[in-house]
Amino acid sequence: MMYFTRNIYKKMQIRGEFPLRVDDKDKWMKQWEEFYNLCHAKKDKEFKAWVFQHIPEVKDDILQGKKFTDKEVVEKLYKRMKEMAYEWKTVCKMCQAEHEEIKHKLPLNMQTLINLNLHDSIVLSIKKDSNNMLNIELDRYSLTFKDVSRLEITDDIVGDSLLYKEVHLSDMGKFDFQVLFCSSQVVLTLHEFRVIADDVVIESKTW
Repeated sequence: MMYFTRNIYKKMQIRGEFPLRVDDKDKWMKQWEEFYNLCHAKKDKEFKAWVFQHIPEVKDDILQGKKFTDKEVVEKLYKRMKEMAYEWKTVCKMCQAEHEEIKHKLPLNMQTLINLNLHDSIVLSIKKDSNNMLNIELDRYSLTFKDVSRLEITDDIVGDSLLYKEVHLSDMGKFDFQVLFCSSQVVLTLHEFRVIADDVVIESKTW
């Protein structure tokens, strides 16, 4: 994945443990105290270990006796959340900008596919035949990629949920389609998928 990488997605999940709006610092800091007392205070030990792993810059403060709601700690938490929010927004804009720039060069079916809402679609099966065709059965759609010149699957994605997709141009085919999946077996285990091909046939199972 060029944009929606494992690292970017994990950062987004970290942000989910904090108030998401970062446009008003004072409001965020006030919301954080309420959010912490409501969601994390009763699990302080587990939350502390989790924060030390993902936001290590506050570790020394906490070990020195400061609280997660102390101003110095909250300032550091807010700074990190704002950085993550900006990074996520930038990635989304860059991906959308590239899609707009290249869409007229893509096969019509790929233009359709990239605009479909496939978020949380479940992979039922995947099969590649000897004629360079790849079929992916989702719960809502069947996708058949034609004239596949490259296929990259690092893990078994059957049962996975589709998170994000992106498409790029390629010298090896008419498009380079990439997907980030979330495993159904292990929480927050992410799998990447990539196929370079010349066309894709889309069949809806809901029509």
